Amino acid sequence: MTPEGLVIDVEGVELEPKAEPIKIHGAWTVKITVHARTTDDKPHQLLASAEGPLMIATEVDRGGKKDRAGDERKDESEKTLSSDPVDFERKLKVSITKGQSLSVFVGLWGLGHDEKDRRPVKKLFSIKMVAGEKTAIPVVSPPE
Repeated sequence: MTPEGLVIDVEGVELEPKAEPIKIHGAWTVKITVHARTTDDKPHQLLASAEGPLMIATEVDRGGKKDRAGDERKDESEKTLSSDPVDFERKLKVSITKGQSLSVFVGLWGLGHDEKDRRPVKKLFSIKMVAGEKTAIPVVSPPE
């Protein structure tokens, strides 16, 4: 943790996740932005699905009833990371209303120097958000 937020260093790749609340028709969802760059001057490969390189699982607590959902990987592609920063964005499709909470568990479909070295990163960071009357504040944390 830094004063600016969470900074993650995984095998020579630095990731800075941010979460922003988005209000849609009286409900709240989250837009995730991850600022990524390499720190070891070597190229790195990210495996990406149709929604991008972020692997997402959610849990919504609707007053004791928990709804869980996870991503399915489809339409695979690769993205190459270098020392030039790049941002990955993902707006969640799940939303919550007043008194409900959303937990988001974020990983990477695959990270490595090449296709043979690449492996999934299952516990990258998490986000917790509780919807209030007029606001919702997502909190980005290291994985538990």
